[in-house]
Amino acid sequence: MENITRRSFVVVASAAVAAALAGCSSSGSGSASASGDKKVDTDLAQMKWEEILEEAKGQRVVFLAWGAGGADAYVQANWEQLTQEVKEKYDIELECVEYSAAEYQKIDTDIKNGGDPTYDMFWFTGAMFASARAADGVFGENWVKSLPNSQYLDYDNPYVTFDGAATTDDMEAPFQGCSPSLVYSQDAWSSKIAWNATEGGVKGLPHNFTELASWVKENPGKFSYMDLTGNGGFHGQLFVKAILSELTDDGNGGWKTVYDEADDAATRRKKILAHIEEWYKWSTSSEASEEAFNKKAAYAWAYLKELAPNLLQGDNGALYVATAPEMMQYVKAGDLACTFTTCTSVASRVAATPDAYMANPAIYMLDTSVGYWNYSIIMKNSPAKAAAMVVCNHMISPDYQCAAFDITGNGYNVSADKLPDDKKKKLEETIEKMGALSPSAEEIEKKSYADKYGKLTAWITSGWDVNVNKA
Repeated sequence: MENITRRSFVVVASAAVAAALAGCSSSGSGSASASGDKKVDTDLAQMKWEEILEEAKGQRVVFLAWGAGGADAYVQANWEQLTQEVKEKYDIELECVEYSAAEYQKIDTDIKNGGDPTYDMFWFTGAMFASARAADGVFGENWVKSLPNSQYLDYDNPYVTFDGAATTDDMEAPFQGCSPSLVYSQDAWSSKIAWNATEGGVKGLPHNFTELASWVKENPGKFSYMDLTGNGGFHGQLFVKAILSELTDDGNGGWKTVYDEADDAATRRKKILAHIEEWYKWSTSSEASEEAFNKKAAYAWAYLKELAPNLLQGDNGALYVATAPEMMQYVKAGDLACTFTTCTSVASRVAATPDAYMANPAIYMLDTSVGYWNYSIIMKNSPAKAAAMVVCNHMISPDYQCAAFDITGNGYNVSADKLPDDKKKKLEETIEKMGALSPSAEEIEKKSYADKYGKLTAWITSGWDVNVNKA
């Protein structure tokens, strides 16, 4: 998710209201339960949805959510809309707090100390969840399927059942997705023509990693990727994960594709999926170690070192850019052909801040794009689990999913095939409106692969730093 020019938002709260909310947080549903008016939230598994809605009324939920404090203005706007909607519709007070490593640490501390948690629910991706789950600090299994709007999730979709590091076990509610793509100017480049073709002065862009290796040699200095150790490291990490997925060891210290040149698209996808699964099984085996990983991933380091001399160059060789906004400046200056984004669409961002983008922008995905979904987790010792469940349910409602996609550009998690006709039409119209600034639903389906490298992320970063960056 990119940092961009922040729009201003106004949130008004009086001291009296803040104090009242703080009091509600400390007493939670226990206060209501003590009065005999409502069931205690420990009985949620046995309660009907109507009873959960009643239990949730008046509860306060504190949500640790990336982008809530301005890290991304569009994501912040989305959280503010969510806060307003759950208040108006369910009488739930929702406070979204900006994610940071320090705030996240409070989750582990609260689990160890017991008592009411600082946060009732939190945003996470992949391996972030592991420590809280291992400590038995999160709300247990099989609550997501109890949400009425879970009917719009496709449980055959690996993103629904696997979070990048482990199976979700139906305790992680998805709310948005990230599909890594490349943004470029159609005035100079095209993803519609062959990588080595030129039409009307417009050059073709690469579509897979074999083409990229040839393309950078023909267009030296026009490509780079993010420094895996920097602030935009997640972009670089996903880029390397895609390389690990599409390529493999050629047996001679180099690289080759996991598929054959003659394979059709369906066969290629099947082989890439199998290769990703092999990596996951290895990552969970007793054989996995950092030293063994670097040997096993040697083909990726060989590939990246082959790219290095023809990437954008700095004073000390290849220049790996810190963040997507910084990379955008190189594109606008004509140095680079494209920049990275994890947004499924940049339409809202281009419309609001066109000067932040290159002229006549468009977006496309490489044939192998490893992405991830974001999930919400409810804390086991939260006194407002009923309200948190209601918030999670609202976040996977068709209307909210469509609106959030429109506002943030981060992908929707509901399955279009499971939506009623009117909701499906609304989603299709939203995608169509985004035009060239969003990959098509078909493109996302064919080219997007779920991240199953969560357990290897730290080794990918350190391995790249040693074997490529500092080699």
